[in-house]
Amino acid sequence: MKATWIIENFTKESSYDELILACKELGHKTVEIKGDFKYSDLENINNECVVFNGSIEMSKLVKNHLSPKNCRPICFNTWDNYLCSKYYSHYGNFMFNDRYMMMSLAEVARNKFFVYGNLGKEALIFIRPDSGEKTFQAQLLD
Repeated sequence: MKATWIIENFTKESSYDELILACKELGHKTVEIKGDFKYSDLENINNECVVFNGSIEMSKLVKNHLSPKNCRPICFNTWDNYLCSKYYSHYGNFMFNDRYMMMSLAEVARNKFFVYGNLGKEALIFIRPDSGEKTFQAQLLD
């Protein structure tokens, strides 16, 4: 059985185009998700082996939509590994923002002078959610 590939080409990078072309050349049914996603793009997929390549949020949408249709395996991932608190301590030296602290927003507010004194630049600090699910947009905080 050949897998059906669902590929989200959200960055318009050539590597995604190469993956899509390779899947098609190998005879795999291939669905490309570009920009605007519609569940109707997945309506013809039932009881199939599905492999998804794309963003965290889209993988959840695709998995939730196709799981009741008996499609497997869909996504290989462990959601906990996308938490910053899981991987920053291992890869912190390689990240752009290699000086960081992890705390709740309430703790940032409570310790604002300490946080801004240690991490602030031009009265700004960079914040992001622990989760890769984009519970809020990462941003500079004044």
